[in-house]
Amino acid sequence: MPPPVTPAADDVRWQPWYYLGLAVLALSILTAVAIFTNAACGSGSASPASPSSIAATPSATGTTVQPSVATPEPSPTSPASSPTSAPATPTAGTAEPSTPRATPTEDPSPLVGCGLLAPVDQDHRISRDCVVGPLVEVEGFSLNAEAAAAWNSMKADASADGIDIYIISAYRGYDVQKQLYDQEVAAFGPDQNTSAKPGHSEHQLGTTVDINDLSGSFGDSPAGQWLQQNAARYGFVMSYPPGREGQTGYAYEPWHWRYLGPGTASAYLGSGQTLNRFLGS
Repeated sequence: MPPPVTPAADDVRWQPWYYLGLAVLALSILTAVAIFTNAACGSGSASPASPSSIAATPSATGTTVQPSVATPEPSPTSPASSPTSAPATPTAGTAEPSTPRATPTEDPSPLVGCGLLAPVDQDHRISRDCVVGPLVEVEGFSLNAEAAAAWNSMKADASADGIDIYIISAYRGYDVQKQLYDQEVAAFGPDQNTSAKPGHSEHQLGTTVDINDLSGSFGDSPAGQWLQQNAARYGFVMSYPPGREGQTGYAYEPWHWRYLGPGTASAYLGSGQTLNRFLGS
């Protein structure tokens, strides 16, 4: 066992004031540490911001927040800000002014009776359902029965003379005639004189035939010449002869023959008139 240490007389560590100084030093160190700790904690706590600081501080997006008392801008839909705005759309209950529509003008031509001798031309019309019946089939076409019998007789006699005649068109209803007329108007204009208006065509009667060839030269052919010399004996006449376009309203059609009956056909040839004038007088 070591011997006990005996302090020297000049060792200050054993003096009372030495211990008092150590105590003061320790207290100073603790005080300094406390002050430093409080200062560090206080710097991490934000104090409440005043309204004025909020207004002046930029937001996260970089846009300055406007104070709530700022003057409001006019709304884009405000009447005061849009003096030239478009007129309001009428509501469902508001009637819009309508533009009058032109109505098709009804054919002003006089309506004539439906019969074998009806004066059908540019100035006279027959009803939509007019047809002089009964109709029978001849060479694949529909024709008035009386006219068909006369045609068959004329065809046989022409054949005996070495002339071949045949039908290329006969009865045409109102609707078919309208289609043909519209096509001609579209191609040649409203002043065309080769197709009759619906209701103004002799073909609708069922007593008219187109023969062989739809050309002006047919009149000079053997068949055309034979018809001009003999057709009236069977009751057929040429409705639109040459040189009479001003009276008939249509171009020369040597292929277009209408059945009137032998007696009326003979009287017509002796009158010197056009067919429309003869039947309309």
